[in-house]
Amino acid sequence: MAVEEPITASIVPTPAEEGAAVSDTSADDTAEVLDDLKTVVSHMAPGRRKKFLAGQRLQTRYLEWELTFNPRLLRKYSPGEVLLVDFGWNVGAEFGGRHWAVVVEQNDRAAATVMVVPLSSLKPGQTAADVHRRDAYVGVIEGLNPNKAVAKVPQMRAVSKIRIVKPRTVEDGPANKITPDQLAIITSKIKELFI
Repeated sequence: MAVEEPITASIVPTPAEEGAAVSDTSADDTAEVLDDLKTVVSHMAPGRRKKFLAGQRLQTRYLEWELTFNPRLLRKYSPGEVLLVDFGWNVGAEFGGRHWAVVVEQNDRAAATVMVVPLSSLKPGQTAADVHRRDAYVGVIEGLNPNKAVAKVPQMRAVSKIRIVKPRTVEDGPANKITPDQLAIITSKIKELFI
């Protein structure tokens, strides 16, 4: 197993660096930032590096799509619908990667974002008793797959509709949907944790 080498630069930006991050950047500034990124990436373990670079390629496509993105061309989403979402490359314990997620808001078609709760699966041999107290066990979601699902409620977030892999349009067919009882379990956990 490859071990990541420590990076000697401070991860806390100085006040001058914070100001530079929001100011206009010159070609030299861009080159410096890209050189810093190359250094960080070169110190990553190979598997992590591969995932990070794939995520950056996708992020580049998102930046291009954002210029012409029109959410009105996508479908309207309703609470309980299950979407495949690319949560992207995130830091620390933030949820990332491509996962199924449950819509938890009545979403306007013109809205550029939708509020979702990511889903995960129990590992073989795990039961509802193994689910973290902040998550919500919802069981099997009919029509999705045979795995027992867990809603990662603490990771609830608004995602850009650009990140939705499927279903995107009405031509993609209907979205899978959790049952009203499963949605009630998730909603109850949201209230418990956030209200």
